[in-house]
This record gives sequence, structure tokens and C-alpha cells, in this order.
Amino acid sequence: MEERVNFALVGLFVVVLTGALAATTAWLAASRGQRTYETYVAYMAESVSGLNAKAPVKYRGVVVGQVRDIALDRDSPERVRLLLDIEQGTPIKVDTVAVLATQGVTGIAFVDLTGGRREAAALQAAPGERFPEIRTGPSLLMRIDTAVTTLLAQLGQVTQDLGRVATRVSTLLESENLAAMGGTLRNLEEITRVLAGRVGDIGDGIRDGRVILANGVKISQDLPALMSRVNDSAASIQEAMANVNRAATGVDRAVSETRRDLARASGSTVTQVEALLVELQQLTRTMQRLGGELERDPNMLLFGRRGRERGPGE
Repeated sequence: MEERVNFALVGLFVVVLTGALAATTAWLAASRGQRTYETYVAYMAESVSGLNAKAPVKYRGVVVGQVRDIALDRDSPERVRLLLDIEQGTPIKVDTVAVLATQGVTGIAFVDLTGGRREAAALQAAPGERFPEIRTGPSLLMRIDTAVTTLLAQLGQVTQDLGRVATRVSTLLESENLAAMGGTLRNLEEITRVLAGRVGDIGDGIRDGRVILANGVKISQDLPALMSRVNDSAASIQEAMANVNRAATGVDRAVSETRRDLARASGSTVTQVEALLVELQQLTRTMQRLGGELERDPNMLLFGRRGRERGPGE
């Protein structure tokens, strides 16, 4: 037996539900009308598929407005122009960025605002512009697409590099190259064997080198004292040469005086004496010349007289 339906109760329920919906709609409209909105513009350089007018605008996940209008930019058709109505008082700064995002698994698109440092200045309309322009950034899908494209390009380059490496390895593994590599390895083995047999000689060479270095260090240490003694000897030689020059000058002067005195003597005696005086003068000039050479090069007593340097063309 079927149960009777009370149509009066059903009608009353429908009337009450309709009134509640109408009241809620009126309340929402009234509350929205009390809010003040400011209009901003944003230009998207990517597809806004899934974004519709009245779509929410969120600031860090909080709904702060809605999309008023979506249209192509007349000046740059590759961009999409969005008009955003955002509640007055929302901290829209010069570094705020608008990004296209999707909500959950439903795929409903909305505009998400990020950034906006506390110390940054508030966003204002540029001179000659009607609305302030919010900067835009790539969406998550756009970033993923760019990353995948870059990764595929890099994989293609890696594949090409691997192909070239495989070709070179194949060339390297040819019979002629393998034979050359075998010869090189045998040569290396022979060199290693020879070096192993010469370890003792190498050790002796190293020890001799150490001895040579030690002697060099000792010579360098004794060299200042040796040079000091050489300088002292040179000074003594110069002083002796000065004495020789003075003695030669005195002898020359004595010879001259003696010649004047003997000029008055008789014939044969004078001739012999003059010959002796000539020899004394030659000896004096030789001593003077030797003294001059020693003054110019004192090392001549130690190393002997240097050979005469040849002139041009000799």
C-alpha cells in the first residue's frame, strides 16, 4: 500500500527554501555593494584558457577581488589584457606579481597575487595611463613547459654528443689503433723495466746532486770573505804601484840631474854614462807603463794580462 504524500508540507518547504535563497542572495548583494573596489590592469603573455570573467583574484590565497574583463591587447595581440577589481586597502605594491593559477583538480583558473614587500611603495598609475599596471609572471604550467622544453633540448644535445663519442670510440677500437695502443703499452713496460733496473744509479745521481748543492751553498757562503781578501789585495797592489811610480819619477829626476853634471865630464866617460842613463830611462818608462796597467786592472797579477780585443773586421 502506497504512503500518502502531504503536498501541503512539500509546498511549504519549497516556499521556505526559496525565501532563504532569496534572502541570502540579497544579503550577499548588499554586502558586496558596501565594498569599494579599485581597478588594475595586467597583461598576460601566455594563454589564459580556463580563466573567465568573475573569476576570483586572490592575494596569498585570500580572495580580494575578481576579474572584470578579459580581452586581447590592441597594441600587442600576443598579450591578453585583464582588468582586475580588487578591494580597496589590499596592499598592491610596485613589486606585486600576478600569476595565472588553477584551483585543485577542478582546473578552475584564477589570478593569484604574490610579492609585495612591506617597505615597497604602493602601486600607482603611470602618467597617461588609466589604471595601475600589475606586473605578471609565468604560471606553473608555463614554467613546467619551459623547463621541459629546455630539458628536451639538452637531452637532444647530449644524444648528439653521445653519438659523436660512440663514433670516436668505434674508430679508436679499430685493429690498427688497437695495434698502436698495444705497441705503446709494450714501450711503456720496457721503459718501466729499464727504470727499475736504474733505481740505484738514480739514487746515486740524487745523492751527487745533493753534494753539489751543498758545495754550492758552501762556496756562496765563503765567496764574500774571498772577495773581501781580493779587494784588500787590489788596494795593496795599487798602493805599491803608486810607490813604484813615485820611485820611478825620482829616478828619472836623478838621471836628468846626473846627465847635466856629467855633461861637463870628459869624452869616453860621458858616452858610457849616457848609455847607462838611457837604459835607466827605458827601465823607468817600463815600470811606469806596468804601474799604469796594474792601476787599470789589478786582477792582472792574479789572472795574467788579457788578450787584446779585436776591432771590427779583424
